[in-house]
Amino acid sequence: MMKSKSSIGSSIVSIIVIGIVLLFSITSCTNPSTPAGHEGYVFEQPRFFGSGGYQGSLVGPSNYGFSPLRNQVVNIDMRPNTYTERFEILAKDDLNISFDFHAVIAIKPDTVKDVVENYGAENWYQRFVRETFRTYVRDEVQQYDSGALKSKREQIAEIVTKRLKGYL
Repeated sequence: MMKSKSSIGSSIVSIIVIGIVLLFSITSCTNPSTPAGHEGYVFEQPRFFGSGGYQGSLVGPSNYGFSPLRNQVVNIDMRPNTYTERFEILAKDDLNISFDFHAVIAIKPDTVKDVVENYGAENWYQRFVRETFRTYVRDEVQQYDSGALKSKREQIAEIVTKRLKGYL
């Protein structure tokens, strides 16, 4: 026996509807996670309309849980990191000196929202700290003759550290 055209058409429509629902459910649910030593900035990215925005934060290791919203996470490393800057500077006696200067910097806990929204998320060091740090080092080093720099290393490091802490 042959099926009528209406039953075949309704079968095709129901298969298409099931396919769309299945595709929507697979692509729309999320479970953002944050690894150990990181804090996560969880935000919603709207599908078609709406404003989305900040949903909360995570302290790793953790996850946000199953969510029907399109939540995503920006993970910020909160552990202390060493940032090394290479310098080639003229000292006060016009001799060119080369050296590396290191700063160990960690982001304060529970500030991930501020870091992401105001300081460039993962690029916070490059965007807001690097050039200031380099300026502080240059300012201090150029006050001394090349011979005096070796004996003034600790003093220069303390002054740069104090200025950088004041800035941050």
